[in-house]
Amino acid sequence: MIEKANSPRRKKYPHTTTARVPVLRHHKASGQGYVVLNGQAVYLGKFGKAETSQKYHRTIAEWIDSGRQLRQAPEIITVKEVVSRFWIHAEEYYRGPDGKLSSEVDNFKLALAHRARASALAQ
Repeated sequence: MIEKANSPRRKKYPHTTTARVPVLRHHKASGQGYVVLNGQAVYLGKFGKAETSQKYHRTIAEWIDSGRQLRQAPEIITVKEVVSRFWIHAEEYYRGPDGKLSSEVDNFKLALAHRARASALAQ
């Protein structure tokens, strides 16, 4: 059975993404295996080694588990980053059965805008 590109049967879960997983790369000058996550190269060890491959899979799993964000040490993460990560979560989580954003997202938007104004006035 051939389905058209805009067929409603094709969009079973309209709010999910099918983003690609970054690949393990070879840095030829150093011989290291690395992966680029959020524009940042993460070096994993000697390219071609089993440990490097295992570290790659572990790093990708943690990255996906963190909402496709690199994990940061708690003392490094900023309020702006927390809000940004929450916003990514809210846009994926607060959806109705039809895939549309719920009104809860508007409430978050108002609350965060109020917080941003308060921060700007305090500076």
